Amino acid sequence: MWVQTMRSTILALILILPCVANAQGRAGRGGAPPAQGGGRTTPTPEEAKNEKLIDEIRATLPQHPPLAKDLWPSKNAMMLGRLLYAEQPRADLDRYLNAMWNEAKDLPARRVVLNGLWHDAEKPKFARAAIDEFFRKHASGGDLHAPDDAPAAPAAPAAPAASAAPSAPPAAAAPVKAAH
Repeated sequence: MWVQTMRSTILALILILPCVANAQGRAGRGGAPPAQGGGRTTPTPEEAKNEKLIDEIRATLPQHPPLAKDLWPSKNAMMLGRLLYAEQPRADLDRYLNAMWNEAKDLPARRVVLNGLWHDAEKPKFARAAIDEFFRKHASGGDLHAPDDAPAAPAAPAAPAASAAPSAPPAAAAPVKAAH
C-alpha cells in the first residue's frame, strides 16, 4: 500500500516540477518577461496535459486517515493495538488476561474488568472468543455476560425469626473530639 502511495507521489513530483519551473520563468526569474495585464496566459497543450494528469493523480491518492478519537487510550486499547502486530498474539492476550484476573480479587470485579476488555476488543477477531473462553475456564463455567440481577449461586432459605420482639436500637457511637 505505501509502495503504491510513494510511486504516485514520485510521479506527481516529476510532473509538477516542469510546471513549477515554467511558472518561475514567467514570473521574472529568467526567461520571458511576465505577461502584461496581470492575467494568466493560456497554458500550452503540454502544460494542460500535465495539469490534467496531476489532477487525476491527486484524485487517486489516499486521503489522510481521521484523527484518533481517543487521544489517551486505555491500557486495554493499547494492549489490543499491540495484538494486531504481535508475533504470538494469543499468548500475549493470555498473559494480559492472567494479569487482569490476578489484580481483581473477587468474581464480580473480575467480571467487570474482563467485560470491559471484551467490549473494547473489536479488532482482533479472536480476542472476544478468547476472553469468553478464559472467563469460563477460570470462573468454573460462569458466563461473562450474565445479567447483573441474576444471582451467582442459589440463595439459602431465610432462617425464621428467633423472637417476635423488636430488636434494641443500636448503641450510640462515642463523640469524636476535633483536633485543634
